[in-house]
Amino acid sequence: MSDDDDFSFSREWVSRDDETGQIPNDDVGNDDGEASDRRKRPSPSPEITSNKRNKSLASKMVNVFERYEETAEQELKILAHLVKPPEETVQLSVSERALLILQEDFGAKLTTDDMAIAFEVMENSTKARLFLHMQGEVRDVWLRRQIRVQAS
Repeated sequence: MSDDDDFSFSREWVSRDDETGQIPNDDVGNDDGEASDRRKRPSPSPEITSNKRNKSLASKMVNVFERYEETAEQELKILAHLVKPPEETVQLSVSERALLILQEDFGAKLTTDDMAIAFEVMENSTKARLFLHMQGEVRDVWLRRQIRVQAS
């Protein structure tokens, strides 16, 4: 057999059958179907394939960058919260807290003179602490009694 009798097929050299002059089909029973698929489907133009591939790759990259951006934003929020200086909380003394509650709860109930005397009562931190822990009618009765004692 000479080189003229050989045909190039599917990157392999396949020779003609000497009796029939046709190329033998070695793919019979081959499950991969690769050779038959090549004959049936024309290959798309390289430009279309590369454009689709580039668009697909670009969209994947965009998705990855968006996920990185979301993660980075969350990390920055957490970092900002951790680095942020603590808010200065003003600690009020017991007497100051008692005066605030006294004004809120008893401002409308007591006269101006009684309020002034109640302020003097709250200067004592023990009495102020008691006032803060009392509730309801007992607090009212106790405060009025303290005002009477302080006034006399």
